[in-house]
Amino acid sequence: MASLGLGMDVKSTPRYLYWLFCQFELITCSYLMEPWEKVLFYSFNLAMLGLLLYTAYVFLISALHYLT
Repeated sequence: MASLGLGMDVKSTPRYLYWLFCQFELITCSYLMEPWEKVLFYSFNLAMLGLLLYTAYVFLISALHYLT
């Protein structure tokens, strides 16, 4: 059997990802939302994550530029 190195089989990876998604829905209570609310909620969260990653990238590039 192919292994991921963490004691998990590759065949169980989709099941584990589904479990993580279910945990995310439980933590954020998004399982109670209607489909259109989920689209808005997930879109907002993805936009904020994108902005955070972009800001971190720009800041790190400028900070590393001053170190050299």
